[in-house]
Amino acid sequence: MSLEKDTNEKTMLIAPPPQRRRSGVPAAVELLGGFSELGLAPGEQSPAPSQLVKQPTDEMTEQVRLIEEARIAEMLFERAAPVLPEDAYYVSQAIGDSIRSWGFGRYVIDAGTGAGKTTAIMDLLKEIVASTPRYEAVERKRILYLCNRKALREQIIQAVFGDDCERDFRDWDLIKWEMMDCLSFEFVDVMTYQKLQKDYQNDPEKTIEHIKRCYTYIVCDEAHYFVNDASFNHKTDTVYQCIEQLISCKTVIYMSATMEFLIRKWKEEGTLPPENYYRIPRRKSCVSEIRFYYRDAERKALLDAIPPDEKAIVFVTTHAALEKMKLIYGDDAAYYCSDNNKHGAMDALRDCVRGGRLLKRILFTTTVLYNGVDIKDETVKHVFIEQWLPMEVIQEIGRKRSLSENDTCKLYLRGRGMRELETRLKEANQNLEPALCYRTGGEAWEKFLETPDVNVRIGEESVLNYDHRTGEYHINEMKELLFLYQKHTALEMIQKGYHDAILSMIRDDLGGSIPEYKSDNASAYIAEHLNKPMLKNNLKEELIRVLGMTPAKGRSSKESIGKLLLNRELQKYGVKIISDQGNAGEWRNKTFWMLVELT
Repeated sequence: MSLEKDTNEKTMLIAPPPQRRRSGVPAAVELLGGFSELGLAPGEQSPAPSQLVKQPTDEMTEQVRLIEEARIAEMLFERAAPVLPEDAYYVSQAIGDSIRSWGFGRYVIDAGTGAGKTTAIMDLLKEIVASTPRYEAVERKRILYLCNRKALREQIIQAVFGDDCERDFRDWDLIKWEMMDCLSFEFVDVMTYQKLQKDYQNDPEKTIEHIKRCYTYIVCDEAHYFVNDASFNHKTDTVYQCIEQLISCKTVIYMSATMEFLIRKWKEEGTLPPENYYRIPRRKSCVSEIRFYYRDAERKALLDAIPPDEKAIVFVTTHAALEKMKLIYGDDAAYYCSDNNKHGAMDALRDCVRGGRLLKRILFTTTVLYNGVDIKDETVKHVFIEQWLPMEVIQEIGRKRSLSENDTCKLYLRGRGMRELETRLKEANQNLEPALCYRTGGEAWEKFLETPDVNVRIGEESVLNYDHRTGEYHINEMKELLFLYQKHTALEMIQKGYHDAILSMIRDDLGGSIPEYKSDNASAYIAEHLNKPMLKNNLKEELIRVLGMTPAKGRSSKESIGKLLLNRELQKYGVKIISDQGNAGEWRNKTFWMLVELT
């Protein structure tokens, strides 16, 4: 078979290649310095860390200029935004009566977890809506409140009715309501994004007309849903586009603690006026100290060391990890994941958390817990997070709600090696490639169509899909934003190191710097042995002991813990191990290890 014939056959499965088109790249991409500066060109392999430091070129100098302009634009935007009191940590304080003057358009409430977004916005809107006479049905204002399933819990009901309202909700009632796609009250309909998505897919015109006719306000709670859930829900872009059609005729309010990329996109598009953007100052989080671990064995050792009167939440990444933990901890722990997981549900939420309190000492869960579930339990003193994206880390930290000044917890973050980060970068680039080639057009697009797996990489689960009914390609904008976010994050972590990068990325949302865990024994040992040559094995064994490091399962510390891992842990003590050879005295012509201060 000839190359020409082969190419045609492949192409026909999806669509003929378009004419060369050069539409502009997304605003989010431009702000990050363009596709090429963010990572790799189509088909390029992941670079070695040394390759990431480039010599300045004219093109790179121009990119720096563009990024600097973007930063200046950002500063100007912030200056034009509403001036809020420095201690306005709650949404109700920050917005107040200004909401009464809000007309049609996009409004953004960028507030940390625990800032009272749901309660405040519902109370403020309820007051406005309730002022409309009941008999004026045509003019009566109503609210469409959108959220994901897990946000349809008691906090929504409390926000609707108020804490003083006499009501008797049994657990079973809450469970049933949690499973519903839409709850209808006197002045508000609480609907899941999934329900709106389904309605819009079935009949777009009817859905849009219904919303135009029935609602004045649209509240998009946990608005990071559009980008974050795009990794497994391939239709979040659909519901986003549905809401976007209503911006011109409705008051649309987006709320989240982690919608950085959406905000950046709107700013660059000019669809978010500065006066409509409310960034609420972040309060000091409940985290008292941060500790990094790198292995399953380390996590187990840390969990086993928790005092019997303290509890822990562990956010794992997969259903398989939950099953593994269940084999280890059995009935001593609870295990919660999505009801929609293809591998099946684990424990019901009511058997894991009730009234904000953990029912067992340890709760193993996935990211499903990080929306709508508030842990108000002073015995929860330990939070383990194995996710790597700052967006997920921040949300998961926010599940623990502080009830008093002394209600704090220790945060444990899973460390990441350079190899894993480079894999993340490569995956992000591969996911972005179809849309990038399509936008570029010409030779790049034609070359992409010739790749053997082209029909797999264009489809519903891809950033680029093809509509056979219309013969048109469509870029899934929310998936693209997610992969751009992953790319940007992975690249920064490669350049800075995971440890420094993740701390800098979450610092603001924690309300400032949080001290890292330091062992008193380790600090004393380091002070005593600083700048003193020692035999490699002797220093290694002593450091492993005082640092409390655990070897990989089935291996000795000598085999699995080397200088790299030790230096990762020693970094927070301000020292590192160097290897050198003596030229005088007892160490002449002998190799030794020595602890020295970081420069």
